[in-house]
Amino acid sequence: MKNLNINPLFLLLMSFSILLISIYSFNMASKNIINETKKFNEYKKMAIKYNDLKKSWSNIQNQKELINKAIVSSGVKNANIELKNNTIKVKIKNISIKKLNKLVNKILNKKLNIVRFYFNNNSLEIEVR
Repeated sequence: MKNLNINPLFLLLMSFSILLISIYSFNMASKNIINETKKFNEYKKMAIKYNDLKKSWSNIQNQKELINKAIVSSGVKNANIELKNNTIKVKIKNISIKKLNKLVNKILNKKLNIVRFYFNNNSLEIEVR
């Protein structure tokens, strides 16, 4: 069998090139991990925000309280509020335009899932789910 001699410079050069390739791939992998961590944190924030919105918009009692507060703070006294099948129906008749305007502004600025909204000169009908 022949004795093969390997040049030591070749070994050093190959070891150095393997080291450089390893360092480069490690840096790329760490950058990828940082980017994926940022994306994950963004998704996590979005999920928390979505969960909060879902809780506030789907809670019927919370929505009823918001509507009651808006009605009381606008000075309306003849409001008819009905709760049926996870739906809140508000009917108000014979209301002044000033109070109607104030109430509509307050209700539209709340976090409510308004399905139906009808008003004319002196009455208002709202359906919230």
